[in-house]
Amino acid sequence: MKKTKSEVIKLISKILSGLTIEERIPNRESTDKSTVRETVRCFAKGIIDEELVEEVIWSHTFKETLEKIPHNERNISGGLSKFQSIDKNSLATSVYTTLASLPKDYYFIFKLPKSTTAIPTKKILYGTEILSLSGKEFARYQSKKESRDLLLDMASGRTPQLSEGDIVLRVKRRGYVDEYGLIKTTGVDPVYLLKVVLGIYISLGVIKRSSDTNFRILIEYNYYVFDKNNLLVRSLREASDNASYLIRMAFSPEHFELTKLDKIMKKTKTRFDEATEIITKLFSKPVSKHPKDKEIAARYQRQVKNGSFWFYEMLKAQEYHVKVIYMVTAFDSLVGVKSLNKEEKAVLIANLIGRNTVELEVIKEEIINIYTLRNNIVHGEKEIFTIDKYSRKGSLNIAFYKASWILSRFLFNRVNFVGLGLPETKKVKK
Repeated sequence: MKKTKSEVIKLISKILSGLTIEERIPNRESTDKSTVRETVRCFAKGIIDEELVEEVIWSHTFKETLEKIPHNERNISGGLSKFQSIDKNSLATSVYTTLASLPKDYYFIFKLPKSTTAIPTKKILYGTEILSLSGKEFARYQSKKESRDLLLDMASGRTPQLSEGDIVLRVKRRGYVDEYGLIKTTGVDPVYLLKVVLGIYISLGVIKRSSDTNFRILIEYNYYVFDKNNLLVRSLREASDNASYLIRMAFSPEHFELTKLDKIMKKTKTRFDEATEIITKLFSKPVSKHPKDKEIAARYQRQVKNGSFWFYEMLKAQEYHVKVIYMVTAFDSLVGVKSLNKEEKAVLIANLIGRNTVELEVIKEEIINIYTLRNNIVHGEKEIFTIDKYSRKGSLNIAFYKASWILSRFLFNRVNFVGLGLPETKKVKK
């Protein structure tokens, strides 16, 4: 039997009654699991599960305890009823309102490398686009908070570090984004999508090393989540090597214009347009009357997406032993066949990208070398500090750069093969 709003609020209030507070922090383990499960059943929404209900309760309670329990009572522990300053019924109603409003729309904003050329808004997928933050687009993400709250956000690092003219990837997702913990949304993980997009653009030359050496090294890479009213919900951080790598990169201006050859051939799409269409195709659903064809196409899509992801991870990593591990993972993703040994993988890769017998032999040898090097690293055959001695033919740097050149060519080959060779696809609305 479906419960009324007041009945659901009573259930939430019951959970709150059993919640214990320790030094103004709610104890997640003290929730009544059976009542949480009963609460979940009251909401006929796939997104609402036990984890989400507990997270919403914890988040709302934490904000209340932080704001309303005096500092001189911070060491007091016990049930919520012990703290007279907190209105349990009001808190339960607030939790219900949040749960009943789900799923919500959120916008993830990721800064991309700079561009000296104006980039028009380019839709990649449903709810995903690349755009320049200028004019109204920039104004919508400026803080709308009171000055006191704005100062607190600045002190805590929550203020978005966005500037007019920044090139960003904006990803719309439906679900729930908590201010402190859980992020649960539909569709492809936005961070994964970002790294695949960067891997594809870099492999196709749309993003290159910047010629501008006048830049400030950033110690962290931040991205932001806004709600549908353009209010900041969350500021998140990725590994610092993202910042130090991307600050040195830039969109290649020549890829936004048609070349002389393009005009002679009467092309209407720039290299940037073509690269973006490939990304769209990689994340779109294959269309075919034959299930086997769709299965094969989906496998190729997955191989290239994962290969592009690990290619980007390799590029931005700062330690060479980590780069080697990511590189071989990218090779494995692009090959996509688990049963092959390293010699067989080397033959396959060489046959796909080698242009003559000399290249075939060189590629095979370098692939075997890098796989052997990776195995030595992950299986601990030598200490990491002796990393430069792993390569049997010179330094690790030489082995790495030879193999990275091969990986770039292999990824370029696979990206174009999948982008041009897949059957018809249709965008997935998520």
